[in-house]
Amino acid sequence: MLSLAPGGMDQMAIIAKEVHGDLSMVTSYQLFRTLCIFFVVPGLLRFLFRLRRG
Repeated sequence: MLSLAPGGMDQMAIIAKEVHGDLSMVTSYQLFRTLCIFFVVPGLLRFLFRLRRG
């Protein structure tokens, strides 16, 4: 559950370490979320704006 929580990767990793969670799983989810925001969202927005413009 902690790996899906919003927040920075560093804060989530620190919290995961303190509660003896799976640090690699939390960091992987946070990295995937960040990469998705940087690469998928801009392309999707560009596509939606082109559809709207006609």
